[in-house]
Amino acid sequence: MVRIQVNLTVCAVIFLHLTAVALAAEVESEDKLLGLWGAEKAFLPAAEVLVLVEPEGDRLLARVAGEFRFELPFGQGSFRGTHNRSNDEVVGHWISEPGDLVYSALAAPLTLHALGEQRWQGVVRPFEQRFSVYILIERDEDGVLRALLRNPERNQGVFTRVHNVVREGVEVRFLDADANLALEASYNEEHGVLTVAMPWRGGSYDLTRRDRSSAPGFYPRRDTDAYRYQMPSVLPDGWLVATPDSVGMDEARLTEFVQSVLDTQTTTLRTPYIHSVLVARHGKLVLDEYFYGHHSGRTHDLRSASKSVTGLMVGRMLSESHSIGVESPVYPMFKGMKIPVDERTSGLHVSHLLSMRSGFSCDDNDYETPGNEDRMQEQSEQPDWYRYTLTLPLVAEPGESAVYCSAAINLLGGVVSEATGMWLPEFFRTRFAVPMQIEHYYYNLDPLGRGYAGGGIQMRPRDFLKFAQIMLDEGRWQGQRIIPGDWVGQSFAPHASIYSENDYGYTWWRGQLPYRKGTVDIYSATGNGGQLLVIVPDLDLVVAFNGGNYGDFRTWVAWRDALLPEYILWAIED
Repeated sequence: MVRIQVNLTVCAVIFLHLTAVALAAEVESEDKLLGLWGAEKAFLPAAEVLVLVEPEGDRLLARVAGEFRFELPFGQGSFRGTHNRSNDEVVGHWISEPGDLVYSALAAPLTLHALGEQRWQGVVRPFEQRFSVYILIERDEDGVLRALLRNPERNQGVFTRVHNVVREGVEVRFLDADANLALEASYNEEHGVLTVAMPWRGGSYDLTRRDRSSAPGFYPRRDTDAYRYQMPSVLPDGWLVATPDSVGMDEARLTEFVQSVLDTQTTTLRTPYIHSVLVARHGKLVLDEYFYGHHSGRTHDLRSASKSVTGLMVGRMLSESHSIGVESPVYPMFKGMKIPVDERTSGLHVSHLLSMRSGFSCDDNDYETPGNEDRMQEQSEQPDWYRYTLTLPLVAEPGESAVYCSAAINLLGGVVSEATGMWLPEFFRTRFAVPMQIEHYYYNLDPLGRGYAGGGIQMRPRDFLKFAQIMLDEGRWQGQRIIPGDWVGQSFAPHASIYSENDYGYTWWRGQLPYRKGTVDIYSATGNGGQLLVIVPDLDLVVAFNGGNYGDFRTWVAWRDALLPEYILWAIED
């Protein structure tokens, strides 16, 4: 019995030793995953493409109702424009097809210059579809392996929540907080590559070890030097530039603000992704700063801030039309659809669409409503989104109450097109882009190739800020009339209560911010992720933010409601 007991004790000791060895080996294996991993992938070439048009009969180039159109084979893109006979240029838009990350076609301005009789040439700027994946792996104080997924383009970490990490040989599993599989990966230890499968975002990503110098989308900037103020660059975009002191602003306060962005600790899902911040006072640009790999030449998705641009297009259309006003009924404008109109729907006016008071069963905050934007765009039975919206059931009388509804704002794009007979991107180009010196943008299209007016224009931040400036300057850009002056007042006037009393005008939000010992009125355009225009008329000030905190309203709305009064408003000295 004694001998057996000794043997059992020896076996127990051996077992414990082997267990400790195994645990140590497991910890050592997992430790090889510690650190920051990253990958950046571009899905279309960023390089410009030279297009040479040499029509052979009607095989390549077609004239349709006065338009020039042609299409390249294999889905490489198409063109839609008009021929300016005075200089033999063909001016219009290059249309790129949907891609791995952008699910709609995009229209970008393009001019084809004459090379000779019936020969034109132009340079296409393909929309660069990029997606970056960064995973930070650390051990917590309990020795558990934790992970953080960050992605500056779509904020994928908010939607794909990774929490724990488990490695078994070459297989690596990322689990959410409930131990459900969130991501699968494989680890090639010899080459130091962590391959993560993300089929819904363009396939797999080969992540390699990164630090601050090689992770442009994870850290605000690569260098760690203290920020020193620089006056914005003079670019051929129409902006006058100045130093803060010349417009009555404190340079030190603005410097402190930018430094606070650079000091951001990017180790939580709630970390602000401020991609750009621009400030102009007295019509002069005094701050123009970019982060997370962004720069002044790169366009940014404006999301629902584009709704405010749609409202300005309506104002411009109304100034050109003698038969349509804000109280005009909507359904008769879509006469080609032959949708039956009853006593209730006949009461839907343009003003109701502008102020989110359509009465449709359409609430972007409630997926169960049939008019919810995601639900409309995900369905495939009805590709005509105008018809889809016009046939939604009414749950309230038009004008009675307000709910946030992108489908109704998109319908305004149809109103503009029906009233002017123009393709919406072309109306935008001729009435806004050309006179406002906006040379580079991407207008997203619906399944039928019409401009989507509910959100999502891609625009450079300096051009984005111009829309705030024209509202401040009573409808003018650098002295040139863009929209009627009285449309500014109508847009800012209280027309609806969506989240609080009288917080919405015609596609512009209304509110107040603290300033000194009181408050100032502000008007803003807002878009998911942190796309913000803020107009402060009493201070002759406009501010623009672009950001990547998609699906994280609590984080990005604080840029307007907290950071702006704390730093930018307090920088005003007169």
